[in-house]
Amino acid sequence: MDARVRSYELAAAMQLSAPEALDLSSEPQHILNVYGIHQPGRTYPTEINSPEEAEYFGRKCLIARRLLERGVRFVQIWSGNDNSFPRRNWDSHENIARDHRPLAEGMAVGTAALIKDLKQTGLLDDTIVLWTTEFGRMPSSQAGTGRDHNPYVFTNWLCGGGIQGGVTYGESDEWGYKPLDRANPTQVYDIHATSCISLASTTGSSLSCTTASTGDSPTCTATSFRTSFSVSKTNLHHEPFPPYLEIPSRAL
Repeated sequence: MDARVRSYELAAAMQLSAPEALDLSSEPQHILNVYGIHQPGRTYPTEINSPEEAEYFGRKCLIARRLLERGVRFVQIWSGNDNSFPRRNWDSHENIARDHRPLAEGMAVGTAALIKDLKQTGLLDDTIVLWTTEFGRMPSSQAGTGRDHNPYVFTNWLCGGGIQGGVTYGESDEWGYKPLDRANPTQVYDIHATSCISLASTTGSSLSCTTASTGDSPTCTATSFRTSFSVSKTNLHHEPFPPYLEIPSRAL
């Protein structure tokens, strides 16, 4: 019964606190500008385009910063979580230039703004930013202008929280097809271990991370055809939000 009461109290606290956290009207104009959300109400063409993707993703990134400031310890931001057609996601089987260019250009605006914003406020010191996905794309074409899934290599990058910058690890071969070191490839488990150990070191606690292979497929899974961008805070209070929130859609 006590647990049920606490869950209702948490839900009520979230409902009371969420409107203020999601209200961007108090943000100064220069912050809205750098996040690419300085033209509210702007209309866009039907086709996927960079300014529209920048506004959608930039809004999520700014909300992520506001949630971190208010104590949320894990925030996950999705890019390309739209399965409509014509395509507005990263699963570019038909035309990779049409789809990936506006998605990448749009993501770059919000991503750069969030990292700079976290750094100027000091939040980046104990916040780890992880950019990841579920698989890469093949170096060869599919149906002329598309690319099929590549389960062998894909890109991750991390920053903040004591992560050493300017380092690359686990390179692919020259075609971006398979790991360069096929006998000892970098695994999803290595990303997990790096993140866990870094989170522990920023809090001064000890943490043991164990990774193990369960076969050809990594245990890390994500909803299909989406790219996620996560920020994890290491030393903030939980209330009034729970430790995990996802910003799920362009409706924000």
